[in-house]
Amino acid sequence: MNNYLSSSAGERRISGGRRRFIDIISESIEIKTHSEFLVWAQGTLQEFLPHEVMIAAWGDFSLGIIYYEIISAIPGVRTDLMQEKEIAAFLKRLYSYWMSKDRTPSQLLADHSVIRCRDIVDGSLKSRMQGMKTALIHAIKDVRGGSDSFYVLLSSNTDITPNRKKTFHQLLPYIDATLRQIDLRPNHTLAIKPSNCDSELSIDDVLKLTHRESEIMGWICSGKTNVEIGLILDISTFTVKNHLQRIFKKLEVVSRSQAVAKIRGQVSSF
Repeated sequence: MNNYLSSSAGERRISGGRRRFIDIISESIEIKTHSEFLVWAQGTLQEFLPHEVMIAAWGDFSLGIIYYEIISAIPGVRTDLMQEKEIAAFLKRLYSYWMSKDRTPSQLLADHSVIRCRDIVDGSLKSRMQGMKTALIHAIKDVRGGSDSFYVLLSSNTDITPNRKKTFHQLLPYIDATLRQIDLRPNHTLAIKPSNCDSELSIDDVLKLTHRESEIMGWICSGKTNVEIGLILDISTFTVKNHLQRIFKKLEVVSRSQAVAKIRGQVSSF
């Protein structure tokens, strides 16, 4: 009898956990704004993935074309305080570590050199980031499009349960899909740093493209269509096509694939 009661209680706990998991996924579908995402991330999501800072990055890490956003309720921890050179170096180290771990969810302690905050210049942001004791990292890699969606969860708590990495792997597609349906903030920046190069290069320096053309080519390299780019940048598909025509002329190419190849070749040659 006691064994039956114990078994029933255990099954109810498991069933309750599954319901909460489904609730989190269902709630994510309804999120439409950054404020709603923050409430969800700092509320319901904390039950399974407790953290104080989430860094979402996307783009082509092989080229160093990285867009990013910092999501946190901590005062002073904002996207616009992390400059592009700082975040590019910080994220590229973490991404390289994730790749070295066979692209599986990874957890690091603060004393690991890869998550030290030496790249951060802003004093207020640096002091708060240094208070983070653990990092949970994972990514969704788009093999066909050549793009990556990379996520870093920072926490001041060192007591991380063993199943946290598995939970992160299960929930990440829903976190990523949720952010993809929210408009971009205006302060996203694009930085390019070729492999094995100590100095930062911008795509403008390499190919003499305008800032808008650089943004468009960054998304082209990430496999986005003209319609998707128009939605992301809040411009018409017709405007995207006009920009592409000018880009093709500057690069002396006739197609998107040739433009991507030209950029990859130009960047890697430095």
